[in-house]
Amino acid sequence: MTMTNPTVKLEFPPDNSPYENLISSLPEFGITQNQAKVYLYLSKNVAKSAPEISKNLKIPRTETYHLINVLQSKGIVISNFGKPTKFQALPFDKSIHILVNNHRTRIDELEKQTAELITLWNTMPESNNQTKLISENRFQMLQGKNSIVGKLNHLVSSTKKEILILGSENNFKKFYQTRFFEQLQNVQVNLKILILSTKKTSYNFPEFPSYKTKIFHNSTDENLWFLIKDGEVFFILRNDEDDEMLAIWTDSYTMLNSMKMLFNMIWKTSNLVMSS
Repeated sequence: MTMTNPTVKLEFPPDNSPYENLISSLPEFGITQNQAKVYLYLSKNVAKSAPEISKNLKIPRTETYHLINVLQSKGIVISNFGKPTKFQALPFDKSIHILVNNHRTRIDELEKQTAELITLWNTMPESNNQTKLISENRFQMLQGKNSIVGKLNHLVSSTKKEILILGSENNFKKFYQTRFFEQLQNVQVNLKILILSTKKTSYNFPEFPSYKTKIFHNSTDENLWFLIKDGEVFFILRNDEDDEMLAIWTDSYTMLNSMKMLFNMIWKTSNLVMSS
């Protein structure tokens, strides 16, 4: 149907790339994909009732009410006192700032509880059967982007000598807007970054001095990514959806030497990234 009135609002979410990108990106700000669908629908329409939202988005009515309540509690959807009750989204830029501030508030609350929790833990009696922590050949599995980025932040902040990173462009982009990249820019240790590129042109890495980054053209594995720091190695096993990301950390001497040997071999045969 052709719309002749330019002021008519969209009834259905547009089926195109920007919409899909927003749906997949907004969960990083603390809302689910269905919550994102409801928010985006309201942000591109006049105020709507819950039955209207349910019908147009094809989401069960009971679930729709729950999604709206969550969005209201997060502060990005408002309602009126009329009958039927209608809902409207706050402007997108304002909503994003609110979601970010919600995260900051939560982090502040957790930081305030940290000292208290450690004090409580220290008051717990030691077990007579307590054994020493395993000191070598350890490993740890991590799942989900947040857990993985948290581990990476800890590894970088605790490095004393060197950090070696090898990875494909796709995997580097996964961490581009995280604190991990910010920390790398400020490290005072030996830093080398190898970028596996599937393209003929060099990947632009303006955040780091060109002498610290090299490009290696290889199309064998677009998901390869690992980090070596001092006596530890961290590598990604699966890098699909954020919640499904899977990684492993280990201080295995054999694994560490193997990965380091691989890194050094590729580094010697790779080209420095040209400054832009």
